[in-house]
Amino acid sequence: MFKLLIERNLYDPSPAWLALGVILAPLSLLYTLIVCLKRLFAKPQKFKIPIISVGNLTLGGSGKTPLVRALFKEFNGCLKTCIILRGYGRKSRGLLEVALGGRVLCDVRQSGDEAMEYALFLRGANVIVSEDRAAGILRAQTLGFELVILDDGFSKFNISKFDILLRPQSAPKLPFCLPFAAYRYPPFFYKFADFIPAPSDISQEFKI
Repeated sequence: MFKLLIERNLYDPSPAWLALGVILAPLSLLYTLIVCLKRLFAKPQKFKIPIISVGNLTLGGSGKTPLVRALFKEFNGCLKTCIILRGYGRKSRGLLEVALGGRVLCDVRQSGDEAMEYALFLRGANVIVSEDRAAGILRAQTLGFELVILDDGFSKFNISKFDILLRPQSAPKLPFCLPFAAYRYPPFFYKFADFIPAPSDISQEFKI
C-alpha cells in the first residue's frame, strides 16, 4: 500500500508531496546531474552483432515486454536472436542462460519472472540474464547469435545499440527525476532515441 502511494505521488503529486519538494527537488537535480555525466563520459562499445534496445525513461510499465516479444517473433525466423536482460528479482547472480532454442535451462528463482515469461511463452526462446549486459552480448556472440534484443537497455550508455524508447500512456505531471517524480532519466533524453513508437504501434496480439 505504501509503495502504491509513493508511485501515485511520483506521477500525480499531492499538495503534501509538492511541499516535500524543498527536500526532494535538490536530490532530483543531483540525480539528474549524475545521469547526464554518466552518459556524457560513456564510451560506447561496438559488438560484432546488431543490438536493439527497448527501454523507457519512467518508472513502471510502458509496454517493453510485449514489444520485446514482438521483435523476437519478427526477427528470430531470419536471424538467430537472443533476448538479454538483467533478471530483476532473481535469486542468482552473474550470467545465466535461461533458455536456448526453446529449451528452459533453469527455474524461475534463478531467472526472475520476466526472463522466465520470455522462456515459456516465446517459441524457440533464447534468453540470457546478466547484470553485465556487455558480458551477456559477448556470450551471445560465442553461442552464434546474429541479433541481440536488450530488455530495458537504454541506460547502458557503454554499449553501441539501436535505442527504442517507449513513452508511458500517462506521463508524470512533473518533469523531474527520482526521487521527486517518476522519471528515471530526464525527459530531454528522448532526443537520444533512435525510434519512439506510438503506444498504438505495439499490437495487442503480442500481449499475453
